[in-house]
Amino acid sequence: MNAELSALRSDVESLTVELLDRYEEITLLYDLAKEMGVVVDLEGAAATALRRSLQVIPALFGIVLVGRRSGGFTTVAACGEAGTEDSRSAIACLAATEAVRAGSPITVNAGHPLVVGGRPLEEPVLVAPLTVSGAATTEANLVGVLAFVGHADSDRFSAAEAQLCGVVAGQLGQGMENARVVKQLREKDRLEADLDVAAGIQGSLLPGHPPLLHGAQLAAACLPAAQVGGDYFDFLPDTHGAVSIVVADVAGHGLGPGLIMVMARSVFRAELRHATSLAAALQATNAVMWDDLVATEAFITVFVARYQPDTRILQYADAGHQPALLRHLDGSIEELTSDGLPLGILTSPPYQLSSRQLDHGDAVLIFSDGVVEASAPDGGVYGIGRLKTMFERCGQASAADVVAHVLAGVAEFQGATIQDDDITVVVLRASDAQSMKEPA
Repeated sequence: MNAELSALRSDVESLTVELLDRYEEITLLYDLAKEMGVVVDLEGAAATALRRSLQVIPALFGIVLVGRRSGGFTTVAACGEAGTEDSRSAIACLAATEAVRAGSPITVNAGHPLVVGGRPLEEPVLVAPLTVSGAATTEANLVGVLAFVGHADSDRFSAAEAQLCGVVAGQLGQGMENARVVKQLREKDRLEADLDVAAGIQGSLLPGHPPLLHGAQLAAACLPAAQVGGDYFDFLPDTHGAVSIVVADVAGHGLGPGLIMVMARSVFRAELRHATSLAAALQATNAVMWDDLVATEAFITVFVARYQPDTRILQYADAGHQPALLRHLDGSIEELTSDGLPLGILTSPPYQLSSRQLDHGDAVLIFSDGVVEASAPDGGVYGIGRLKTMFERCGQASAADVVAHVLAGVAEFQGATIQDDDITVVVLRASDAQSMKEPA
């Protein structure tokens, strides 16, 4: 009887120990599930899971590794006996490669032929790959590796400990993936905020309203395809009553072309004030910006004009830009062409200065290629023919109304198609007098 009671007491004690172990494991997994849901940084998720796991798995050293693009692993979190981090990290990295190949938790026991530092393995290793929930274990979707080196009570890890390691690895993998997504969203939010600031700065550099001139009407609009665009226009009145008009298009759209546009605006303004002619201003701007344009593999098309209202003489030069359109009072339309390469193509390209004598009621339309290359849902493009027809139908509409009609026509043609290039439109109309009342 005493022997039976003793055996029963031993069984109860064993069951109690096992129940306590299971309780600790369940508590660990429950706590990890909660904490992985709120930890929003990769290092924090790894450190939390490792600290919690070592309370249940009696390992001497634990480590979380993530793969590098160049190969091998980088330590995200490590915890255990001091003074052994380097050697045990090396063991974990070697075993991690085997776990990734196996696609599941593995145990490598002491005496295994896995060689570290020229000697057989002296401590047991338990390793599990971390992947996104529901995904097969491959190098493409591998989040990291959870590894334990050395056992406090044995020369090997048990099957139950290996199973627990696999479950913890699954939770940690999802937690680290969540942290990565949160980080990406935060970076995206910061980028969006930076782009909003850049767009605001860029928008402030465009003229708020055209200058008021006797004998001329001016109107303009610029619609970037992205928050920051590569198009710009500018008006520079001088002390003689004339105005210089610039419409430029940096290849592409977005932040890079936008930065080049800001630089080009400053250079153009300086050169137009000091150059002897519009052609000379283009040459000087090309010379100043040459190194930067070559380094960024960018180029800029420009149409620049100078209008003197009292004589109605329009001078212009073209650096690879779309030809401007001149609508005469009788409705006929002429293309204002002037040969010239975009800035950034040659070190010292020649530019030709041309001129036209405008009559009262004549209008000039300067635009970027985003207008004529606008796409319709069926894949068609707006084209120069439609633009000429639209311009012809504008009749004697004011400069502001012509800009509005052109933009409305392009928008109607595009329909639901996403605008994929910046659109800039500038209109000059010759008149006898211009009201000096500022626009609202």
